[in-house]
Amino acid sequence: DLRMSRGLGDVYKRQLYRTENERGGMRMQIKIISCETLKEYMQRDDCILLDLREKADYEQGHLPGAVYADWETLEQNIDTILEQQEKEIRAIVLYCDRGNISLIVARDLVRKGYPAISVGGGFMRCGRTLAGLTI
Repeated sequence: DLRMSRGLGDVYKRQLYRTENERGGMRMQIKIISCETLKEYMQRDDCILLDLREKADYEQGHLPGAVYADWETLEQNIDTILEQQEKEIRAIVLYCDRGNISLIVARDLVRKGYPAISVGGGFMRCGRTLAGLTI
């Protein structure tokens, strides 16, 4: 629950992106998580963290445990990526550079029934700190 003492940033952290579903005009929600919530997901055994940035950016530094995924082909390859995991996946956490691409990809995956979540602000907002990199 939100408290009055918290800033607007905290409201952003908890927002859900609402979009129209192409089929039947039904509403759906895509979860956008904060850096703090991302830390919690990184500790879970039932989630996979997918880095949607360019391969060169991933190789320069990424979040611990993150798997590189080409965002342009992710929809076609998501089942293969999930099958390669040695655990049951209940959350697919996506991040890109600033959060825009991960939000679009999350929307597309949610439409197909996958439990996709987008990191608000992407790697620029919280990834460098969580990855232990200097800005």
